[in-house]
Amino acid sequence: MLARKAAPALAAGCPSLTKPSEHAPLTAIALQTLAQSIGIGPDLLAIHALPRTQSKLFGDIVCGHDDVKKISFTGSTTVGKYLQAACGTAGIVKRVSLELGGNAPFIVCSDADIPVAVAATIASKFRNAGQTCVCSDRFLVHEKVMEEFVGALVEAVEALTIGGGVEDGDVGPLIDGMAVELMDERVTGAVEEGAVVVTGGKRIVKDGGNFFEPTVIVNVSPESDCFRKENFGPVVAITTFGSDEEAVEIVRASSDAGLASYVMTESYKKIEMYTRELQFGLVGVNEGVISTAHAPFGGVGSSGIGREGSVEGIKEYTYQKYVYQHC
Repeated sequence: MLARKAAPALAAGCPSLTKPSEHAPLTAIALQTLAQSIGIGPDLLAIHALPRTQSKLFGDIVCGHDDVKKISFTGSTTVGKYLQAACGTAGIVKRVSLELGGNAPFIVCSDADIPVAVAATIASKFRNAGQTCVCSDRFLVHEKVMEEFVGALVEAVEALTIGGGVEDGDVGPLIDGMAVELMDERVTGAVEEGAVVVTGGKRIVKDGGNFFEPTVIVNVSPESDCFRKENFGPVVAITTFGSDEEAVEIVRASSDAGLASYVMTESYKKIEMYTRELQFGLVGVNEGVISTAHAPFGGVGSSGIGREGSVEGIKEYTYQKYVYQHC
């Protein structure tokens, strides 16, 4: 996260001050140490010394400080909206880039290649135990291929292994105990509303870690929290649709997140339609891992503004100047 922001800032000639996530600050500190070893001092890449304390105060200071010309934030939509408002409240016009919540839809069309769709699901849903902003979250599967897709997916999910991260394992722990509790609440709530757990659905007691079983739930209501809200965990929440137009309507009605989306189809006509109709910054077609450093990354709507990566990423730290000279 920090490298994607600090690297283009440095390339554009801008020093940066970073507040790491209070949940995982050590990687940012390690990156600063590596930077210092090659001559990039703390005057160019500074880390907030107390990342676990006074987050709101830190945000208020940088939003209201004249010397801070740009803010780039990755995190929750709630905090992102606060930072954007804080800049306005301070009476300072500055550039703000916000990479916020995801809740990516994953659409399996009637003509989808099921093995490809299952492989894309495993890649997009279960890497980092579902804890990335582009992880697929709400699954829409055409009723004609529902049985075939779920059967193949459950087989693949049940073959996944659980590990702590240091040792081998396909799916690791969640960030903390609250994340495990949230998965438990989302699954329980969906079941109470009529959903059925096909596999998984429970927390795992393993080495004192925060593990949750890779989970597949079917008959999930598009109105349930498990579908409407970003889960940020290893839970596949599936509903069905009968037409492509219905799928688009469900996506639009169930969330205003606009970061990543995924479409599984063999039809060029459907690819064109979904790419046009899905209001997302990223659209993956028959692929589960779509973000890359040399392509622009970012969302629309409640998923934020601005782009990281590619030439667009460095543009976020520059401004255009028009010069007219009479000859």
